[in-house]
Amino acid sequence: MLVLHAAWLRGEPGGERADFSGAALPQAQLSRRDLRRALFHACRLRKADLSGSKLEEAELQSADLREAVLAAVDLSRATLEKVALDDCAAPGITLCEARLAEVTLRNANLRQGRLLEAVLVRCDAAGVLLSGAGLHQIKISESDFSGADFSGAVLYGGSVRFSRFVRARFTEAVLSGATFWECSFRWAEMARARCQGSDLSRSEFHAADLEGCDFSGAVLKSTSFSRARLRGARFDEAELFAADLSGADLLGARGLTPQQLLHARTSAETILPNGKRGPYLRNSGAERPVGL
Repeated sequence: MLVLHAAWLRGEPGGERADFSGAALPQAQLSRRDLRRALFHACRLRKADLSGSKLEEAELQSADLREAVLAAVDLSRATLEKVALDDCAAPGITLCEARLAEVTLRNANLRQGRLLEAVLVRCDAAGVLLSGAGLHQIKISESDFSGADFSGAVLYGGSVRFSRFVRARFTEAVLSGATFWECSFRWAEMARARCQGSDLSRSEFHAADLEGCDFSGAVLKSTSFSRARLRGARFDEAELFAADLSGADLLGARGLTPQQLLHARTSAETILPNGKRGPYLRNSGAERPVGL
């Protein structure tokens, strides 16, 4: 099959597209193979080794690749539908411009992966490891990334809607210019994340650790930061209309103006930038960080 597929890719007479549909190949050794545009429908490749293989524009549907080794695999422009990739080892995987629909990636290792302009719809990626990954211009909707690790990842210009990032880690991640519409970041760890110019409207950051985050120029309309830790965060020119800062810790937060705080909701439990407790009162000077 692999010989015929190679001939087919070269356009030679007698060549035939590789079709693994329905095959049962657990623990198969398929590393460093050229499987571009191959078909993988309803096949079982659990614990298979495909490391270093080329699978650009491949079609995977209802396939089982749980615990597979996919290190440095190139799945650019591939289509994955109802594929199981739970617990797979895929550091350095490439999924640029790939489309993933109802794919499961629970506890998968995609560290340092490249998912530029990928599209993920209704995926279950709870606990997935994406630290240091490149996710520029990614599109995500109705997906679950609870407990995922995005530490140091770059989601510049991404578009994310109706998704869950409960207890996820975004330490020092870059979310600048991204849109997160009605997403849940409850209890997330996002210290020193960069969110300049991002749109986080109607998203929820209840009890999240956002210490040192940069929200300069961000749109935070109706965003909930209730009981969030925002010490030393920056809010220069951010929109905070109807934002919920009740119980939030804003000690040392910078760039806040009286107008911003008056447009937001503060409570008696809110710790204001100057260290005093709220609610914020006009002309109180509490928007000035402690020490200034």
